[in-house]
Amino acid sequence: MAWRSALFSIGLLMIGALCGMPTFADEIIATGESALASVNGNRALAREAALKDAYRNALLQSGVAVDSTMVVHNGMLQYDNTQLSVSGSLGKVRILGETLDEGIYRVTIAADASARPGLDCTGRQAPYKSVLFTRFPLQKPEDASVGALFDADIQVPKVLAQRVKLDCLKTLQQVDVNLLDTASETSPDPDMLRQLAETRGVQFIVTGEIQALALVDPEEFRKKTTASTVFGKTPSAWVESVSGKENRNHLQRNFGLRVQVYDGFSGGVIFDRTYRNEAEWEGDYTEKTGYGSARFNSMAYGKMAERVLNQVAADISQKVDAQPFIAAMERGKEGNLFIHAGANSGLQRGDRMEIYFVQWNDVPGVGTRYDSKGGPRMIPRLVKEGKSIEITEIFPEYSVAKDPGINSNNLNVAVVPVQSH
Repeated sequence: MAWRSALFSIGLLMIGALCGMPTFADEIIATGESALASVNGNRALAREAALKDAYRNALLQSGVAVDSTMVVHNGMLQYDNTQLSVSGSLGKVRILGETLDEGIYRVTIAADASARPGLDCTGRQAPYKSVLFTRFPLQKPEDASVGALFDADIQVPKVLAQRVKLDCLKTLQQVDVNLLDTASETSPDPDMLRQLAETRGVQFIVTGEIQALALVDPEEFRKKTTASTVFGKTPSAWVESVSGKENRNHLQRNFGLRVQVYDGFSGGVIFDRTYRNEAEWEGDYTEKTGYGSARFNSMAYGKMAERVLNQVAADISQKVDAQPFIAAMERGKEGNLFIHAGANSGLQRGDRMEIYFVQWNDVPGVGTRYDSKGGPRMIPRLVKEGKSIEITEIFPEYSVAKDPGINSNNLNVAVVPVQSH
């Protein structure tokens, strides 16, 4: 069954990240960070966020398999598919140390590692919702020139998807889809969002744009990092060192991004936030690090960017957690219903789901609104059918239930409401 069918000739990239394996097989050392400013100076919350970040980093090290396929034709990348599976889990966790330095709370842990199939989602409420990450275009590509950070449009959503996956959400990345028009403030077309969500079989879509990568003072940075040097310093830098008034303002670089989360069923936005910070860029004017390289990650700027993305991922997970789980449903033979979600979404035999039917309505507001094809724009509304189903058969990507006698004229979906914790 297709809700509103559309064909997409686009390459699918499942999330991936190359992660270092632990030095010792049975114990992992990992560090997590959190900025006090991100939690309004609350030290307890910063410590909690740093602990969670350390746990995530340890979990990544406990077992990561990467399968990558690339197809290049005439020097152009035509297809890039990378799949990441986290197969490890953590046992006893010990805190080795905690520090608070320049507004950054750091926690270092030691964790016992064990290899166990599947992601450890103990204590996580199932079913697990699916999230598609699209490209984050650069608002000003010229700002990425220093350091050659042009790949940030792909690396940023990849990092976010990796982090969100560790919160037991199914994540995918569509690197060649640019949903946010950087030339205007318009949002993606709801019809296109619904079609993309249906085609990829996801409930939520994350998009955004990288709004700031510029140096605070690019001309001063260029002068001080490209002029002839004496023992590693420019003449002006030697004058500053001798006077004891070394000015490092020219090293400051901005990092800003806008992140939006859309409900794939309705096409409506459920989260829209802008994040901004800055830190020192410790490379020189001609150095080309790329985004997310070892060199990039070792810099103060790279560490700051990682903290920002950790906060973004936590915000996305929290927002998605607050939404009900919705799965498409279709009728089969012999009174069976097929639900487009299965064991990979955390469903189990015996689970119960409520049935809703889809009602299409005119968009409220003054004047007539039109969709991408010029017709009146309609929005879906879920109306409770008054019936529920019980999963009788379970498969990786779908499940089966008996038809309780729902209205055959309705387009129905299966819903698991948000439960109070």
